[in-house]
Amino acid sequence: MWGLLLVALGLMWGCSSAETAFRPAAKVRALGPPAPSWERVASQVTIHRDEWGVPHVFGPTDASVVLGYAFARAEDEFERMERAVFVMLGRNAEFLGEAGLTWDRLVHAFEVPARSRAEYAQLRPELRALADAWAEGINLYAEGRSGARLVERFEPWHLIAQGYALHLHAAALELRRLDPGLVPPAWGSAADGSNAFAVAPERTKDGHALLLANPHMNFEEVYEAHLRSEAGLHVSGANSYGRGALPIFGANDRVAWSLTVNRPDVADTWRVRFEPADNLPGRAYRYGGETRRATERAVNVSVLGAGGALETRELRWMVTHHGPVLLEGEDEGYSVAVAGLERGGGLNCAYAMARASSVNELMAALEDGGLLFHNVVAADTSGNIGYVYNALVPRRSTDVDWSRPVDGNDPGLQWNGYHDWSELPSIRNPECGWLQNCNSRPETTVPNGVHLVVGDSGNLIGSDQDDGRVAMAHALLSRSKPFDFDDWCDLPFDRRAHRAQDWIRAIELEVAAMDQRDSARVRDLVEPMRILREWDHIVQADSVASTLFLLTYESMGDTQPVGSLLVSALERVLADLRRSHSTWRVAWGDLNRHQRAVGDPARYSDRRKSWPVEGGHGAVGLAWTFLSNPGAETVRRYGYHGNSYVAAIELSATPRMRTIVPFGTSRDPNSQHFQDQAPLFARGELKEAWLSPADVRAHAQRSYSPGRR
Repeated sequence: MWGLLLVALGLMWGCSSAETAFRPAAKVRALGPPAPSWERVASQVTIHRDEWGVPHVFGPTDASVVLGYAFARAEDEFERMERAVFVMLGRNAEFLGEAGLTWDRLVHAFEVPARSRAEYAQLRPELRALADAWAEGINLYAEGRSGARLVERFEPWHLIAQGYALHLHAAALELRRLDPGLVPPAWGSAADGSNAFAVAPERTKDGHALLLANPHMNFEEVYEAHLRSEAGLHVSGANSYGRGALPIFGANDRVAWSLTVNRPDVADTWRVRFEPADNLPGRAYRYGGETRRATERAVNVSVLGAGGALETRELRWMVTHHGPVLLEGEDEGYSVAVAGLERGGGLNCAYAMARASSVNELMAALEDGGLLFHNVVAADTSGNIGYVYNALVPRRSTDVDWSRPVDGNDPGLQWNGYHDWSELPSIRNPECGWLQNCNSRPETTVPNGVHLVVGDSGNLIGSDQDDGRVAMAHALLSRSKPFDFDDWCDLPFDRRAHRAQDWIRAIELEVAAMDQRDSARVRDLVEPMRILREWDHIVQADSVASTLFLLTYESMGDTQPVGSLLVSALERVLADLRRSHSTWRVAWGDLNRHQRAVGDPARYSDRRKSWPVEGGHGAVGLAWTFLSNPGAETVRRYGYHGNSYVAAIELSATPRMRTIVPFGTSRDPNSQHFQDQAPLFARGELKEAWLSPADVRAHAQRSYSPGRR
């Protein structure tokens, strides 16, 4: 969502964009039938599949539609759901071998399975019913499924365990600070982030608030669904990474919302100096004027060996009062704590958000810290729009730098609870009539440098990025012409590269300053520079200038646009294009393509059907974010990350919604819905998301109850 970053669990698996086959070394017993009461519940649920295969789940109770949602999703991406559970059980090494042990160590060190069981046991009855229904829905599907299994039977507490993924992500980043070699860089990546926009009624043609949800993730990760219960739950939207029982982006009858990743400091590390203590078992350390003992923990895990057999491995670690020791030396250790582990609450937060009836209710759902971090943008049918820099941030001493390990022997360097939610940067109904967040600092949410930070900003705000998307969002949203719904649906596919003018001007100045000794270089750059100079900065499929500019930016990476470096980058691009295409005059649409990878490992092919895309790097100020790379055996580039889900929502009395995902609802290459949305996505078009019962039934291609296929 992290970019939703919502956490890159797919990368933790070492997966590419397509599913990776897994063959467990041991057999598992067959599932028994679900409890008869759940069979009766399932018989009361109807799943309507529309022309795009999107499931619309109707039922009498909130739990019943969660059961139907879990069943329908399992039909489409069971293996992804299974892995989302498996990875949170501390069994990653069974899949990845040695490479999975770092993650498994985090799962066990922070006691995720035990915490999840305990949290489930204490859930309110209505929340426990949701967790039960989710598990039974997947099990009902798995009962009739053949093939290898990772999870013998899904349990309700598995849903709770998924809610700790953000906590473990924060712990992984702390571990990476201690020793970068222990954590793959991909765990912390969030290329080009996410976009979320809202405008108030006074800036729209029809007088209704509008919201745009546009998380940027791996193109394979989003799943779309619509749940409607007679008991009041009515939510349509998307979830990701195989996780969750309710959409995390989307809308209900009264309010719509979206998330973008922020980077608050929600985890810290204490350096603890150990010392001998003959009268205490384990390792001892001083804490103020007393001696304390670090307890030792151990767990046996299975590791996939070279021959495909599972081998038993013991993981050991120490625990101080600060938290588990994730890195230990001869005389010291590093203990890590993550905010909110003792609270849990992810399911409660998701359910409260899904049932909220206004922006204020939606924001109130976040106050218990169930969503550890993420910016939230929302709008409602009463015309309100709002933003909050959501995070559960510890209260800390301001006398030390908490971005580095602090002295674990000093009692003055303890957390003192959490900052109150009212201290977080937020805004409701700004005078300008719009707000945005592109993983950017809170003060960029609205124009004119309005500063939203309340309280001690140094303790609250992380190193959030401000790239070209901020200027893009401000330019698009501040227009004088009111938005109609069609305009709004076009916004996430705007093709103007807002930073292009500055970059191209920097190249021009550098080329003009080259002396006569560089005459050959200058001569080779004359025609490419003419094409760039005459370009209107609109990324188009038939544009050579789009190719030259976007590849030059990519060659530069995150480096500032220094003229000499830009010229060298452009020259590299020209040389690479000549090698791969025999000419540098390559139109962007001939190079930049959309195709769903197939096979294991994931493969793209220049011989299979693909579609040209007029998107590119969001960081250059481009709304249509579409990151692509050459395949292992291809000349063309194929997209993997960017506008992974787009939902344009009009908050009228009866809300309207149009959406798109990059490929389709099903992960099965043999399904008609494997990539049926790909042509629309590549053209930057949205499809209708049916919300009313009448529309759903009118567009249903088939209707059935879970378990009756």
